[in-house]
Amino acid sequence: MKLKDALESLDIEFELDDGDMLTDVLVIAKVSRIDGPTTILHATTEGTDGITKLGLVTAAQRLISGKWEPYNSQEDG
Repeated sequence: MKLKDALESLDIEFELDDGDMLTDVLVIAKVSRIDGPTTILHATTEGTDGITKLGLVTAAQRLISGKWEPYNSQEDG
């Protein structure tokens, strides 16, 4: 099964406004294998570098734990 089909079957959606553009995506999934143990799989958009992957994981961890502080690069300059 392709990832997009799996996400559709789980009814996972993002709300994007007109003009919004996804630039990098990291998907982490818990998978119960029919013939083996439960495992964790991940996938990223083509061209996503290691620094961006780490940043997405770190941001997700903070978001889930309630410690998210949005960063606005326009405020720094």
